Amino acid sequence: MVPRFFSLTPVASSLRIARPLLGSASSISFLRPSAALSLPPSSLVVRKMSTFKQEPHKLLVIPGPIEVSDDVLYANAYPPLAHTSPEFIPIFGDCIRMIRDVVYTTTGQPFLIAGSGTLGWDQVASNLIEPGENALLLNSGYFGDSFTECLRAYGANVDEIRASFGKAVTQAELEQALKKKAYKLVCFTHVDTSTAVLSDAQMVGETVRRISPNSLVVLDGVCSVASEEIQMDAWAIDVVLTASQKGLGRSSWPQHRCSEPEGPPGSR
Repeated sequence: MVPRFFSLTPVASSLRIARPLLGSASSISFLRPSAALSLPPSSLVVRKMSTFKQEPHKLLVIPGPIEVSDDVLYANAYPPLAHTSPEFIPIFGDCIRMIRDVVYTTTGQPFLIAGSGTLGWDQVASNLIEPGENALLLNSGYFGDSFTECLRAYGANVDEIRASFGKAVTQAELEQALKKKAYKLVCFTHVDTSTAVLSDAQMVGETVRRISPNSLVVLDGVCSVASEEIQMDAWAIDVVLTASQKGLGRSSWPQHRCSEPEGPPGSR
């Protein structure tokens, strides 16, 4: 089983998923709330629909952050909870469960981390590749340029396949590159906001798994998670990075990441 990892950053949030690097699924079961756990009624956080309405304001029409619904905005007014309290357990467990649902994974381990969207790049560059190792970046726009810069800042040797403006990297181009050199990471931006290009994530995952099964596939989904289809398990995507303030439809705050318990040989 290929490890998958998903990460979501809260501030300029980024969501990323990669193969799990945490050991067996049983080793992380504590993150799933136990049905037998007895909690006070208040911990269930079952709240009636609010009559709260936002004040009239200038419409926000940029790629992110986006407008949020009245219910989402009202939820932010909930009193703070201690992260060590029994009341926090079902809330955190629900967040993990729902993240898995969004990216269609049953084995990926989600992580909710406070930070900017670009924190996902740093997580990948500092944890999944060592200085001097090779990474392949499928570049379809500005955010591909920035992802490349981040990887190189951590010492990775990065090769790029640069698509023509408004186009995505083709399967033939990817196959040719993978046959020339072994790569620790194959990274791409699922939707690049600067060009509006949607890359074929299914094709990328399946092609890498067929030609270079020891490579980790990293999908930058800041603009695509909850907006475009992502089947992490079925498409052999190891890492998905995203943020909360775009497709997930909430205000800026968390960065999410989800990862599988086991990776390919040498991935640890």
